[in-house]
Amino acid sequence: MRTIQKKIRFEYLTEIISGRKNFDVRKDDFDVDVGDVLVLSEYIEGFGFTGLKIQRIIIHITRTKDVYPDNDGFVIMGFNEKL
Repeated sequence: MRTIQKKIRFEYLTEIISGRKNFDVRKDDFDVDVGDVLVLSEYIEGFGFTGLKIQRIIIHITRTKDVYPDNDGFVIMGFNEKL
């Protein structure tokens, strides 16, 4: 189990906090597996990190290159509500 740290904009972070969004889509340029902890930290362009962050356990992964081999490669990570 690894800890994956990613920055996220406020409007997407609030959707996750509210429970309306339980997945994230990212460029598939990092190692991630089911069971890893995803730490999403709010980031404001021109300011930096705000200190607001959440943690979720990844429970599902779909890689677009597995479905569409000619695709550049994105990873769709489904996660639980809270760590």
